[in-house]
Amino acid sequence: MESKKILGASLGTCVHVAGVYGFLTLAERFGYQTVFLGPARSPQEVVEAALQERPSMVIVGYRLTERVAEKLFEELQSLITRHGLFRIPWALSCTPQIEPVARKSGLFTYIFTGREPFSEIVASLTGSREERREDTYPETLPGRIAARYPFPLLRHHFGLPTVEETVEGVRRISEAKVVDIISLGPDQNAQEFVLRTSQDGRNPQRSRGSSPAAKRRPRGHIRSLSKGEFPPPSLLQRNKSPQGVGTPSPRNHPHRLGGSPHLLVQRARWTVKTATP
Repeated sequence: MESKKILGASLGTCVHVAGVYGFLTLAERFGYQTVFLGPARSPQEVVEAALQERPSMVIVGYRLTERVAEKLFEELQSLITRHGLFRIPWALSCTPQIEPVARKSGLFTYIFTGREPFSEIVASLTGSREERREDTYPETLPGRIAARYPFPLLRHHFGLPTVEETVEGVRRISEAKVVDIISLGPDQNAQEFVLRTSQDGRNPQRSRGSSPAAKRRPRGHIRSLSKGEFPPPSLLQRNKSPQGVGTPSPRNHPHRLGGSPHLLVQRARWTVKTATP
């Protein structure tokens, strides 16, 4: 039976452990047993521990100078070859400056610098090497929760004074692949009259934000979300009407998750329409 154990350590004189320790913590959530040797471990110590523990993966961390990194990787590779440990994957947590040296060594199956998407880190633990396609990003909140399990969804509330500025900001956030949901921050009039648009008085003294009412059918704007991690937009609505969002929704409401939802989630490629409770 294949071992489901990961061994980790910081290499050489490096005492930075956050990257390796974070990876081991993540691995435990996927059912791995982890062994952490701590900071400043020599290649010899790491290899001896690998021979004793027989892990299914080893991750080492190094965040100092490129020249020393090159020597450490050469020594580590020599020991790995000598003891027949090249059959298991070796991973490295490092800085972007160390990455070229690591790739040149040909030693590491995975190299993490902090710039890679989270899905790539998870893939190193699950064994999946497939790139995430557009149609694998669920467009509903329940679907996204299921896809991200066991990790929580991250939401960012965003809105600028004009629709155009908001669209550009949403595009940049989406392409960064750092959040799962973007809640749109409309201006005060849009929030108060979202379900009663005929009463929208456009009071210039209200606090400013993105005004969806400026374009009643912002289909092109919502397409700005159709990139990156395709975060589905939501409208956080405050409405004084007893029929407004925030009141108990009927059992057949398409977005009901239980309780009294305050978050209305629309699909990323849909037009934002007037909500019907």
